[in-house]
Amino acid sequence: MIRNNPTNPSPLRLRYAMLLAAVLTVLGVVAMPTLDLIVAHAQKAYELPGELRRLVAFSEVFAHGLGVLLIILVCVAVDTRHWRIAPTLLATAYLAGLTANLCKLLVARVRPYAMDLPADDVWRTFQGWFLAGDSSLQSFPSGHSATAAGFAMGLACLYPRWIPLWASLAILACSQRSFSSSHYLSDILIGAALGIIVAATMLNPRLPLGRFLEKMRK
Repeated sequence: MIRNNPTNPSPLRLRYAMLLAAVLTVLGVVAMPTLDLIVAHAQKAYELPGELRRLVAFSEVFAHGLGVLLIILVCVAVDTRHWRIAPTLLATAYLAGLTANLCKLLVARVRPYAMDLPADDVWRTFQGWFLAGDSSLQSFPSGHSATAAGFAMGLACLYPRWIPLWASLAILACSQRSFSSSHYLSDILIGAALGIIVAATMLNPRLPLGRFLEKMRK
């Protein structure tokens, strides 16, 4: 069993998380006109070696709704706090993903696998506003990346000693979205930033939901 760890995210740690989200957002904005098409073309032309490809593909579990739920159930089973930790993990993971998925309804962007990628005009990948009813037009932002980043934040709150592991799993899950040609680099960076912002909001004890989740963890 994992021993109960009463550590809660400090204001300084939450500020660092928000700073990271800001950096990822800036990188996403910069990547959109400069790297999106280069990376997307490279992913279509290059295939990872066998074992690495399987590792990256399997890492989607950390960002997929059912996979996240199974991991949460394992945490509930081995943590001495049991079900008291579930609301924190559910909120940070699923609300982050839900927020990103709602954003998809506002901006229609064709996924890399669904179009003949233009050579140098990234803006052709955008198809307008409020047109994202088709999954192939729901590239921006990445919901999986938001879920993975938010989930990593929740796990880091509960088990801070394992922050490098949670960060590594989130990075692998985000990279899977690129190697599968499901998202452009900017989709992933901005999606991860969105997930961090949502999770940091959920974990902030100065806010009502943050105080509720903190009480549940004790």
